[in-house]
Amino acid sequence: MRLASASGVAIAAAARYESRMNEPRVLVIDDDDDIRGLVVELLQRAGLQVDQAADGRAGLRAFHQSPADLIVLDVSMPELDG
Repeated sequence: MRLASASGVAIAAAARYESRMNEPRVLVIDDDDDIRGLVVELLQRAGLQVDQAADGRAGLRAFHQSPADLIVLDVSMPELDG
């Protein structure tokens, strides 16, 4: 078994980090699981990095944790809507 050196691991981690910095990120917020799943699938097939949330509060938390370049938002959700 061959172990990776510390510098090799650091270089690989930096390459992964830098490549993700350029990927457009989309946040999909919708309370309907089927619609949200479909939109996420289509955006991922288009090559985008997609995060998702099932309601407005979870969407706000996800956005503040890791801001997205674009948000696809359902405007009519229970409790906290778009």
